[in-house]
Amino acid sequence: MKINFSQFFSDFKPGLLAGIFFLFLLITWTPVEASSSHNVRGYARFTSLGTSTFMSLNCLDDAGGGRFPFNFPIHFSIATCSISDHGVNISSNGNFSGAAWSYLHGDIDFETSTSSPIDTPDSGAFRANCPKDPLDNSTYCTAAAGCSACLVRNASGTPGTIYGYARVADLATSTVPAEKNGWIKLSGLSVHTIDSLGSPAYLAGSFSGVVSAVNTPASIGGISFNCLDDGTCGTENHLNWKSYIWAIWVGEMSAPNWPYSSACNSGALNSSLKWQITSGKQKKWQVAVSDVNLANPDDASFKSGENFGEASSFVCGGSNNCLLNYGDSYYWWLKLWYSINDSDPESAWLSTPWIQFNHSPSGMGRIVYGESGDDWSFKTYLHEFPLVVVQAPSTTPVIGTSTDFFAYASYYQPSTPTTYYDCDPGNCLYTWSSTDNLAIFSPKESYLSATKVIFQRPVGTTVTVRVTDPSNYFCEKTTGSIDANFSMPLWKEVKVKKDAIQ
Repeated sequence: MKINFSQFFSDFKPGLLAGIFFLFLLITWTPVEASSSHNVRGYARFTSLGTSTFMSLNCLDDAGGGRFPFNFPIHFSIATCSISDHGVNISSNGNFSGAAWSYLHGDIDFETSTSSPIDTPDSGAFRANCPKDPLDNSTYCTAAAGCSACLVRNASGTPGTIYGYARVADLATSTVPAEKNGWIKLSGLSVHTIDSLGSPAYLAGSFSGVVSAVNTPASIGGISFNCLDDGTCGTENHLNWKSYIWAIWVGEMSAPNWPYSSACNSGALNSSLKWQITSGKQKKWQVAVSDVNLANPDDASFKSGENFGEASSFVCGGSNNCLLNYGDSYYWWLKLWYSINDSDPESAWLSTPWIQFNHSPSGMGRIVYGESGDDWSFKTYLHEFPLVVVQAPSTTPVIGTSTDFFAYASYYQPSTPTTYYDCDPGNCLYTWSSTDNLAIFSPKESYLSATKVIFQRPVGTTVTVRVTDPSNYFCEKTTGSIDANFSMPLWKEVKVKKDAIQ
């Protein structure tokens, strides 16, 4: 769904109430965000149309159209991509597709129809520069493929050059010579694969260049794809006026993500560092861990090797314990390698800078288990978790009668995190439960290691004991399946006296 606001507001004047109601529907309705798969992000600025006129290249950066061409005295909360679901993509073969969007000009297409191909003003001559299939030397960018623009990357990936055209959809049928049927000539723009200008580390490539007004329709004028090209970075947040490729993006990182059950079974001094890729394809990865927040993670006390593949987690444990200590705070970083084309040799792979875990509300971090702080990534557990053994009865329980269960446990202390001490009354809490939800425990929870159970279910019952230590760490153990018997009825013959009947 794409809305041309210039047309909308010309129709808005005669029907104020209807227009407000329609706008309310646009704001509250949220469609599927299809553009999240497009890898071109950011904005390009119309340099001759004022400081707040822009072309949005992906609705994920552009909630509700970004900026309205008017100011309301109230604040509207508009869901991302709900007003204009748009986005531009560059495929691995260099072909552009999708559409940008402007509230002044509507759709700006970076492709043409595949069912009714429309050729570009130079009759497709730009395609001679586009990438070619190595098998038959044919150009990927063809009119039949709907390709009106392409990106050519050199062998090292820095920089690349854009060739071809985009098209203002509303002007596509224009016969006015000055409007050039809506075509915007993109040829000459460059793309640098690694942004070194202080942008977030996940930016994999930044556009550079200005489209001259002579290469656009008369109503468009010049277009800056990077604020550094027109000097606006001094007064504007440069990401607002910057176009870039989001070739690979880590949508979320988490740590330690090590549940109590894992700490009980595999040891507490482990952390599971996880990440989720939401764009691009990971070829290789590396993790760095340090107890100091480093400017250069290459100096971290622990770095994993460079590992091939699409793994999304790394466990600090066993031989890869990341040099962790109990109860300490740590920072962690991730570096990823990716390629422009799947067939690219390793020598042509590109790497992101080190991406640091960030658990701010707007960041990518997520603490699942354990502790976190404002200025560090995760904190290890203070010590090992309780050791627990539960003893099932040696005889078969009888329904309705009392059966004894015992547990044996040890615990650890922060001062001696790997030395165990026997649980004595007062330092370990025992909590009992059963799959027989009608079972009666006496006691159900206490600092005593024994309990008595009266079962109500005869078959396939288990009993679980949870032992909680003074640090509130706990482990559980469960018995095997237990079958209970019904007791034989107790009775005796009673003769009724004759006189009692009368």
